[in-house]
Amino acid sequence: GAGRTGDTSNPYHCSACGFTYHFNTASAVAVFIEAPDGRCLFIRRAREPSAGKLALAGGFTDAGETGEEATRREIREEVGLELGELTYVGSWPNFYQAGGFTVPVLDLFFRAPLASETVTLARDEVSGIEWLHPLDVALEDLAFPSMRSAVAAYRKLVARG
Repeated sequence: GAGRTGDTSNPYHCSACGFTYHFNTASAVAVFIEAPDGRCLFIRRAREPSAGKLALAGGFTDAGETGEEATRREIREEVGLELGELTYVGSWPNFYQAGGFTVPVLDLFFRAPLASETVTLARDEVSGIEWLHPLDVALEDLAFPSMRSAVAAYRKLVARG
């Protein structure tokens, strides 16, 4: 389809045991955690891929979770915050480098008001946080292309009010 990059059409086949792994798309979530002044929480990634780059807090969904459940769990784990009502922003494809493989991922993005104020960082994943207005974030400073697309879409939502 249009806009697709990367060749994930060929499955991995182990000639030793005969196992075939089809690279189906994994799902991940991220959220614009909104402060009352319009700024959102951005993290600095503590590990590869894109260590040191800005990102929205989030992560992979677990089996049996909804996108909303995964978002709340990941935010508790990464930054120790509780969220208000989640609103869907959109989804964009991503490719994540892990264990020598390129994993195709569909990133689901939400927005939510901040419902608690005490940040507790998971230092193995997050080296720091920054409260930034999405209009002020340079897209090239973001860790993933899907996040750049989500920030661009969020900017349009904010501009409409």
